[in-house]
Amino acid sequence: MQDAARKRRREYQRAWQRKLKAEAIAAYGGYCRRCGESRLDLLVLDHINDNGAEHRRETGTKGGWPFYQKMRQQGWPVGLQVLCHNCNAAKQRGLVLRQPRLLHLTKRAYGYEEID
Repeated sequence: MQDAARKRRREYQRAWQRKLKAEAIAAYGGYCRRCGESRLDLLVLDHINDNGAEHRRETGTKGGWPFYQKMRQQGWPVGLQVLCHNCNAAKQRGLVLRQPRLLHLTKRAYGYEEID
């Protein structure tokens, strides 16, 4: 009985966290600002001025859903943008992407195919 209740609670928490993330991503535009990716599982919030560590210390959050919740409480403050994981990693490494959509390619048997 406890295992079933624990499982239901975890499913509820995951659904709530996903809904909160969707709300946060939508509040900041809903798609990657570099490549246009719009799949929620691939998107993150990025600090435009690369002051994420400082901002998280100020807000007392480490990231993820607590950070999204704090941003909602603050009325979706400026200074954040939506990036996909690949474009965020490229930004962190200082890479200039001429064709960022190429990051979303996956190698198949004899070449590359775009992920849908």
